[in-house]
Amino acid sequence: MIHRALQSRSISLRKMLLFCGIVVGLMAGFASAQESATNNYTCTGAELATESASYASMAFCLPPEVVVEPEGINEANYSSGSEVAASMLLDGNRVELHLLYPCQPPQGELEPADLKPYLEAYDPVFTQAAYNESITAPILIGQIGNLKFVANQRNQTLFLVTADMNLSDETWGVFLENLMISINDGVAPASNCPGVTSPETTSTASELEAEVAAAMEEVQENETATASPSQPETVESTEETIATGKEKMAADMAAAQAKMDELKKMARK
Repeated sequence: MIHRALQSRSISLRKMLLFCGIVVGLMAGFASAQESATNNYTCTGAELATESASYASMAFCLPPEVVVEPEGINEANYSSGSEVAASMLLDGNRVELHLLYPCQPPQGELEPADLKPYLEAYDPVFTQAAYNESITAPILIGQIGNLKFVANQRNQTLFLVTADMNLSDETWGVFLENLMISINDGVAPASNCPGVTSPETTSTASELEAEVAAAMEEVQENETATASPSQPETVESTEETIATGKEKMAADMAAAQAKMDELKKMARK
């Protein structure tokens, strides 16, 4: 749900600014069509992927003074579907992107107002949302509590972008104007939807019996062997792992930014 704590299975946005090839593809037309607007912006992107699958790619441009801090990506289920959520900080204000996969997805293009039941099914707190009905854009715009949000549809997937109210309207507007999302159709996270079978439960009874028999045989063969006690992971090793991940993310960001600078130079020629 909105502002949920990232779960243990979530992974860091270590691929933030890493997939230059994808960003180049997303930004090729964008850079030429809006070169004058983006010359003063810093363009970046990310692959919205977990250990399970790659669900989408995103790219956006912001003024260089805006500090972008990637946080994480996670998968989750809600009562009538599943989602992939990514979060980042813009000048210290959290921005979240939610890809929603309803159990009963829309079968055609919806009007913005028709997205409301899907948002309310995702999180009942949206029943309290205040919508801006005066804007005729093909997206749903609203506010709830201390969050502002926009929602739209990509085929059978809905996407929801939320931001802290403290994020300036100027930065929020530039972010949305330059946000590009490419969703991988046909790819969805595991869900609790009726009739959907988790890959982990597809083994037949005979296969399970064979696996159990093999495991028992292995145990019997090694019954007299002395097992070496495993060493628990120390706090120091955990901290080293986190530090290494942060260093890698910083290196990835620097490499991708260098690539984007190179593309800009090429576009000016």
